[in-house]
Amino acid sequence: MSTETSQDRLEVLASIWAGNARATSNEFFELYKDDPDAARLAGYEVEALRTAAAKVARTGYGIPLATRLPLAQWARRLELDMEDKRVSVRTSREVERMINVGRTAPPVVSGFPASVVSEAVRRLTERNADLSKLAHRSPRPARWRQAPSAKLLWAPVIAADEAEVAIVAILSATRGEWLFSLSSKSRMYTHSRHGWAKNEEDRTYVAGLSDIIDTVGGVIESHRGGGGRVYLTRHVVQCAECRLVIASIEEPYTTGPKAVGRCSASRRR
Repeated sequence: MSTETSQDRLEVLASIWAGNARATSNEFFELYKDDPDAARLAGYEVEALRTAAAKVARTGYGIPLATRLPLAQWARRLELDMEDKRVSVRTSREVERMINVGRTAPPVVSGFPASVVSEAVRRLTERNADLSKLAHRSPRPARWRQAPSAKLLWAPVIAADEAEVAIVAILSATRGEWLFSLSSKSRMYTHSRHGWAKNEEDRTYVAGLSDIIDTVGGVIESHRGGGGRVYLTRHVVQCAECRLVIASIEEPYTTGPKAVGRCSASRRR
């Protein structure tokens, strides 16, 4: 059991502040001993304090680095970091559940050979393990068979083998047409409703897990000028707002209407 007291925490807090503010611990106590933000900050783990302080100092928040580290900004950064970690843990657990469903319930990925599903589960398990401790998963590099171009006569073509398509099926919270969304912060997620998932707890962020989904994120951004929803099938990516095809998978889509320019539907704020 820890014998650390609140005063011990304040001493650590003062030391970190002094190092970032190019000042002394005594100055901290003179300025902030009774400050409510100091009491809030003193409740966090030392490593979290150091990480958040470094982020505030690095971004500056419009404040010269030689000035004192603002406690309110420091506390806000810590809160955001903690929320990021909570989202990351929840997402990883949900992805683990999806992987287990894909492994034990073949109907979820029906139409795919057992060997393809097995490979999809292997890749997902590996990627989720690599990324589970990150607050934000970094998207995988875009994979193109034919990249977006003004000269292209059809929708751009995403490069993907059958296992990558099966990964999309496993990660989707909807069946038939697989629904995914790009948030206003450019983060791809899935959810069980066909409308918008306004609440964070209804979203499962899936960046960094699928070549197709991460490539689609960039397509949505270009087509919608921001966030938006798409339906994926085994062959095409369709904007859920204007219902036009905005990309295809492996083979060019040349048999029907495709999106030209920006989406005609109103943008969701």
